[in-house]
Amino acid sequence: MAAREPSLFRVAERAIVALYDGGVLSPAVLERVLSAFIGATVKWETEADMHSVDGRTFHDIVVATMMPGHAPDDVAREFARIIAHLESPGPRDDGPSDAAKAATKRETRKERSSDEDETLIRQLGAANRPKRRRNAAAVREDDAAPSSGSAPPTGFNPLVNARLPRKH
Repeated sequence: MAAREPSLFRVAERAIVALYDGGVLSPAVLERVLSAFIGATVKWETEADMHSVDGRTFHDIVVATMMPGHAPDDVAREFARIIAHLESPGPRDDGPSDAAKAATKRETRKERSSDEDETLIRQLGAANRPKRRRNAAAVREDDAAPSSGSAPPTGFNPLVNARLPRKH
């Protein structure tokens, strides 16, 4: 007997449960994955078969991810409301979703903090002085001939002073 092709619901279920078990499922990721299946003819009222490693079903995972901190009495009804919301072309197309807005806020904060960090590093870089200085003649030589063929390496090199392991 030939193996039958899995329904789109089973494919979506498998994808979402795998992302959840992998620890990478966020509301934004869930929205994107479910949006890919929304245009197709998926029978969303199908009973979920798969369980995650912590025993949650597909419906539980979707509801818990999209509505964190909310413990619904009827998971199936809440799941249907989430799917209906994703299927509706209304306000969702006018602007970014709440998850996307939150991600943008985080990115803006990161950019702002990285700009502040770069400014601080630049300011502190001028005040940075080496703890020990080589003798003055060597410093002047380095300053006078920066284009020499073999410049001293900068940074960490794990191969400096490397030796073969001892044989016992």
